[in-house]
Amino acid sequence: MSVFSDESLLLLSNWDTVQDILEAHRQLRREFSQLLFSLESELGKNDWWQDGWVFVKYQDVQVYISHRNWLVDDTHLVWIGVERFAPENLFGPEAGPELYVWVSGGRYDFAQQLAERIAAGEHEVVGEIDLRASGYVVRESVRTFLPEEAEEFVPVVRKQILDFFCHYAKVIWSFDALIRDYVETS
Repeated sequence: MSVFSDESLLLLSNWDTVQDILEAHRQLRREFSQLLFSLESELGKNDWWQDGWVFVKYQDVQVYISHRNWLVDDTHLVWIGVERFAPENLFGPEAGPELYVWVSGGRYDFAQQLAERIAAGEHEVVGEIDLRASGYVVRESVRTFLPEEAEEFVPVVRKQILDFFCHYAKVIWSFDALIRDYVETS
């Protein structure tokens, strides 16, 4: 009587192949990170980028942009980003990646203030305004894909992320004076 299930025995009897698959998965995750990090050069082509915007590689699966003048205790106050950018989130059963505008440091009051101003303002709302005490101001799900869509997903997801970042960089920039006042009083 074996202590291993049939599935485990199958893996053990094909261990070289299992190792190859695990290495291929690690490589795929590295390539997803490279795709995410490559957005920086695209953003740098925008006229507004030269006005002090920065690209932050927060994690392998998360990046954000912010303005260099929006620092509180060495952390950017307002983030425009994407999180959970990994194969299992775009092609698998895990929660999909999310685009967001977020206020750091548990400053829920300021996040709600920004959310209310965006909702009441003249700018188009891309995604959904988040009025909960979560730090999020706006959220939008990144489109997920079926495995057979692997070849076409890069231009689609790249465009969605860049469009969101560019849109909210302009929207949030319109509140620069409000953000700077908050930074100065923090």
